Amino acid sequence: MDNKKWRFPNFALFCLIPLFAVQLLNGQTSIEKLRVQNSDVPLAIEESRPLFSWIMNSAEKGQKQTAYQIIVTRESDNRVVWNSGKTGSGASNNIKYLGVALQPETAYSWEVTVWDSKGTPITERSRFETGIMNPAQYAWEGAEFIGSKERSLDAASSMLFELNTDFRIVRGSAASVILGANDFRMNDKFQNLENVAGENYIRFEIDISGVGTDKGAALNIYRVGYGKGDSPTKPYYTLSAEQFPESNINELITPANKNSLHNLSITVDAGDITVKIDNTTLTTSKPTSPQQGGAPGGGGFGGFGRGNTGVARISVSNYSTGNNFNTFPNLCEIGFAANPGDVAEFTDYVIKMIGQTSPEYSVVFGATTTTNYNIFTRLQGISVNGNKITVNNNTNKVMVGYTDPSYGANTMLRTTFSSAEGKTITKAKLYVTSMGSYEMYINGERVGDDWFSPGDSQFRETLCYYAYDVTEMLKNGANAMGAILNSGWYTGYMTFTPSNFNFFGDFEALLSKLVITYDDGSEQLVVSDDDTWKVYKDGPIRFGGFFQGERYDANKEPEIAGWSTTNYNDISWKKAQIIE
Repeated sequence: MDNKKWRFPNFALFCLIPLFAVQLLNGQTSIEKLRVQNSDVPLAIEESRPLFSWIMNSAEKGQKQTAYQIIVTRESDNRVVWNSGKTGSGASNNIKYLGVALQPETAYSWEVTVWDSKGTPITERSRFETGIMNPAQYAWEGAEFIGSKERSLDAASSMLFELNTDFRIVRGSAASVILGANDFRMNDKFQNLENVAGENYIRFEIDISGVGTDKGAALNIYRVGYGKGDSPTKPYYTLSAEQFPESNINELITPANKNSLHNLSITVDAGDITVKIDNTTLTTSKPTSPQQGGAPGGGGFGGFGRGNTGVARISVSNYSTGNNFNTFPNLCEIGFAANPGDVAEFTDYVIKMIGQTSPEYSVVFGATTTTNYNIFTRLQGISVNGNKITVNNNTNKVMVGYTDPSYGANTMLRTTFSSAEGKTITKAKLYVTSMGSYEMYINGERVGDDWFSPGDSQFRETLCYYAYDVTEMLKNGANAMGAILNSGWYTGYMTFTPSNFNFFGDFEALLSKLVITYDDGSEQLVVSDDDTWKVYKDGPIRFGGFFQGERYDANKEPEIAGWSTTNYNDISWKKAQIIE
């Protein structure tokens, strides 16, 4: 019994010994891991004097390298561009190229011969290719950064935004807006840490019923479905002079103007809520001078080391706010509410993306955006006329309605091209970069196995690129190529500071150059431009980001089936736009 127990593991161990290890046990020495710039067979060397490396592998005792020789040959004409000659040295790492100047976009073969401790030479070969070797965009030979300037909105993931609208209370005592409604996290008690599920929304109400009395005007915030004890009729938070005697709300809404046109601004920054009326931030107390020692002031409403600013910083989260916590509320579905008999008008209602977004592109929902006020007309008691939304509750109960303002998706790009007739493709090399991240496709197949390329960089100074050998992916005749763009580290929430939203730019963009080489030495270029490429903004990837993940609508898949192939009908796609 004991012998049987030992035979099996010994046999298994022998079977797992790799072939090269068996060879080394027999005393053979090999040269392995030939690398240029620390990469195996790189396709885009940018260094004019790249570094060569290799290792010696041997089981022989006392084995060592005593000398080396590197020979680099240009593949197009077999010209030797560097011969180091036999160099007496044991160095095998970071050997600098000292030959004639390397040419851009050129293939080279190289071999290293190593003499061992006995003077026996061992030779191994590899290859590398140079990249564009020029930081200027003109080196991409007519390629442009392309994409789409169409806005898109994924309300479920939006946690840095401003709701801004003019409003007038026509009849009754209040005007209310809804946001953060139908949050999928609250529809499932297993995703809600409070273990409740069902209808959910946040209602902001401007209440003028007490104007002219000691009670005065009030901002009431109703939280529904977020936690146990939430009520649609009892405010979760009230800001009024009754609760905060030093509040400025009664200076903004007075008996003389209570039924006049006012502006309401609600800003949500990772759960921190601030409210403005007529461009003045609501406060809970009067500002004081800055404190010393960094203690928070004003009962937590002020900032560290800034004293009490008096600003009413509101939260509806059960936990905390900021970049270290789940954010509540996200924009989600939006709408209106009205008490029985109330009529309110809202004009120039917009949702803006804030952070670092350019003002000209900040509005993602309004009267003229892709999804617009028409979504409200399906709600009870709401009518739309131009830029005016009227909410009329002629029932005997509180009316609440909301809907999803989301539209658009990640940018998709495609083009088609044909190879030269009567010629055979011998090589095809694709250079790609993007503002944001990209995935490239040729004839229905994904290019490469990398993710989030071209990676992170200081985009205002440096933009990296990738190179791919796509020879086997091309066909003689018609071909198709496409790209899916994502925010990466360029747009969106690209750091742990939410206010860095869209820090580098507002739109993702692709820059690509495909170089096809034929058997007669001629070349064909296929570059990204707004003449030959098309764009689509309604695919299944509705949103993607490092912090919110990806939102995917499989119902959109039939519309893009085969989108990167030649037989796809792209009639619904639009002309690509140049992105500056």
